[in-house]
Amino acid sequence: MKNIILFLLTLTLLSCTVQYYPVKVDDTARIIDSRGREVDAREFDDIQPFDGKVFRVYQKNVWLLWQLGVGVISDEYDFIGSLKDSRAIVIKEGKYGYIDRTGQLVIPLLYTYGAPFSEGLALVRNTNGHTGYINVLGRTVIPFQYDEALPFNKGAALVTKDNKSLLINKKGDIIWP
Repeated sequence: MKNIILFLLTLTLLSCTVQYYPVKVDDTARIIDSRGREVDAREFDDIQPFDGKVFRVYQKNVWLLWQLGVGVISDEYDFIGSLKDSRAIVIKEGKYGYIDRTGQLVIPLLYTYGAPFSEGLALVRNTNGHTGYINVLGRTVIPFQYDEALPFNKGAALVTKDNKSLLINKKGDIIWP
């Protein structure tokens, strides 16, 4: 009986969890809760969900992360992407890097191009114009040797090297042709 009561109490508490949503009102973006109440009086040019109480906010031509009850928790960037595999792509002055869910830059702004993480790997292009893949720690997993590449999908990625299309696996082994 105690277990049933504890289960019901836990279920009740979980169902009372408040959710937060970005909304647009008269050309300004604001945050409301699941009860329809405005939870932050600040007005932004644009606001998008990021992670729980953290939002991607566009204000005065820059993107940053905004946490309810805390405020700004990241540097300013030209762009902040969505979280994928616990990382979000950021762009600043033409360089690409990645932040974690707390807004910390965990993979430096070293790349001339970067794609969101997919299956634990991100496609990035170095300053020499070659494409390779890094893991969520920023370590090179598949060397920078491709002219073009696509993100991984179901364990494989299409790449181009010397005008030849190849299909590789997550170890960088050629699986086609």
